Amino acid sequence: MVNLAFCDDDEIFLKKFVPIVIAEFRKRRVDVDYNIYTNGNKLIESFKLRKPYADIVFMDIDMPYINGKALAQKLRKLDKSFKLIFITDYEQEALNTFQYDVIAFIPKDKIGKYLPDAIKRAIISLEEDRPRMQIFRVYDTYRRIAEIKIPLNDIRYIEILQRKIFLHSIADVYELYHYQFSELVGKYVSVGFLDIHRTCIVNSKFIVKVGENAVWLDNGEELMMSRRKKKKVLEQFAKDVYEGLWDE
Repeated sequence: MVNLAFCDDDEIFLKKFVPIVIAEFRKRRVDVDYNIYTNGNKLIESFKLRKPYADIVFMDIDMPYINGKALAQKLRKLDKSFKLIFITDYEQEALNTFQYDVIAFIPKDKIGKYLPDAIKRAIISLEEDRPRMQIFRVYDTYRRIAEIKIPLNDIRYIEILQRKIFLHSIADVYELYHYQFSELVGKYVSVGFLDIHRTCIVNSKFIVKVGENAVWLDNGEELMMSRRKKKKVLEQFAKDVYEGLWDE
């Protein structure tokens, strides 16, 4: 399943465009779900909550409230992995959009010519990213063992409490089945997580504040941090902030 997001203030255009896109995915035997936004700020809210999660975003440039380029800049700070396709009347804007990691740029009067190739490239790129999807064995509500699949970027932190390991994602909290915490630390520290305490590793992208003995996440959660690990946490935090400013 591929999740699509469409953002354009032109509702008449969207009524025509969305079915064309869905039909193109069906030709390639790819199941999709989609959500439509006529206000870019609503799309930002959706990205902050990851509800729903968007794999591919089709976006206009000329929109009220917030234009497409400013919107893309804000969305990239929240998620660097989604595939962005600009759909616009302003073909001359193409050279001004590559800084937002655009996978395709389609003039609205040339959709038939460029859309099939854009979707093909987006699907291939998503398939290449699939290793970033993480599979875990967990206990379900009835204490049965089940498997879940979570995008790496959706994992906030993993902690061990009273010998039980819990994974905190954007959507839910899961108790993991039959894992060694030390093995998880070794695996995820190598892909951007920070070892902030002997009981907790955190996805650095969610840290918004570092204190003397705690870090705060973007959802307001406060997590204990060992003093001896503070220096490394601050270094990574400063790096993330610097890269965010550089992106601007």
